[in-house]
Amino acid sequence: MTICTLIRTRGNSVKLQLRTSSPLAAGAVLGGLLGQRLFELVRAGFGRENILGAIQAALLTVIMLLVMFYICNKGNLPSKHIVRFPAVAAIGLCLGLTSSFLGIGGGPYNVAALFFLFYGCQNRSKNSLYIIYIIAFSQLASIASAAAANSIPDFAPVDLASMTVGGIGGALLGAAISKRLDNRGVEKLLKVLALFIAAVDFYNIFRFAIQ
Repeated sequence: MTICTLIRTRGNSVKLQLRTSSPLAAGAVLGGLLGQRLFELVRAGFGRENILGAIQAALLTVIMLLVMFYICNKGNLPSKHIVRFPAVAAIGLCLGLTSSFLGIGGGPYNVAALFFLFYGCQNRSKNSLYIIYIIAFSQLASIASAAAANSIPDFAPVDLASMTVGGIGGALLGAAISKRLDNRGVEKLLKVLALFIAAVDFYNIFRFAIQ
């Protein structure tokens, strides 16, 4: 999905600013590696996949609820515009680590974090491009780390092919829908998505707990 989206946005007039994108990418790479390592340590420490799954679901539930809080109250929360290299790199590290440890792209909470810390609500296209940029670097670093440690789980090739096709199709469909929505429409969609993810993860907490 990430690669497809980056290719699709190559011709856009919105460009990444190296002053912000470079430290974000560097932090996301380091965060991706640390998140993968943290995942392995937690899994080895508990020794049971269901406990790790419950921890991930609980963290993601909290994150989604915080995203909902931000969306509903963003008018009363002043947006920042952080530009200093160490601070931007630290943000990239935190977002990359969280994405890698939770095993997700991190779209909804990256949206909220970058809107609050960098651009506010006035530039949706630029915000989206930076989100994809962070996800790409953090997930590539996580995959490379897992491959180097030979810790990639076995899976059926047909499952990988199906998810790849679905991911690309979803990226293209999402882009088409996004073009038809204004900021208010995107905000409503993000609220629904955050609530849905929080509900699913809340259910997963109990599902993993009783295993």
